[in-house]
Amino acid sequence: MRTTSAIWGCLKEALRGEKDTEALARMRSLIGKLDTHPGFFEEDETVRTKLDAMNQKISFEFVDTPLVDACAFLQSLLKIKVTAVEEGGAGTPVTIRVIDMKVSSALRWIARLSGSRMQIDGDGFVLAKCDQSGKVLKK
Repeated sequence: MRTTSAIWGCLKEALRGEKDTEALARMRSLIGKLDTHPGFFEEDETVRTKLDAMNQKISFEFVDTPLVDACAFLQSLLKIKVTAVEEGGAGTPVTIRVIDMKVSSALRWIARLSGSRMQIDGDGFVLAKCDQSGKVLKK
């Protein structure tokens, strides 16, 4: 493990010319915590998986695809749980074309187009249908 001063030296070199002194001070403070809290920046495997999945860029097209099927496709693609919760099970149709978009943005668009809200669940993501006031319907 690198020492705090070695890490700070690498960052300082990488950020040469950076004018935001407040941001640099915050980074130095965070790096200082590594000595006292070595696990500070460690991520749980499930958190890392979700973050990696959210940052992937994907391309796909749905034409009148039921929300449940769209979520199943994304789940198979991302290897994390993506679930749709709808009343009645009719399957709200989703039409969207995505080209090189981050998964986080694509999920937000699908939620918006289907009248759903995106929520983080312990295992993955849930797109839950909302009523007209924006309140999430019961699961």
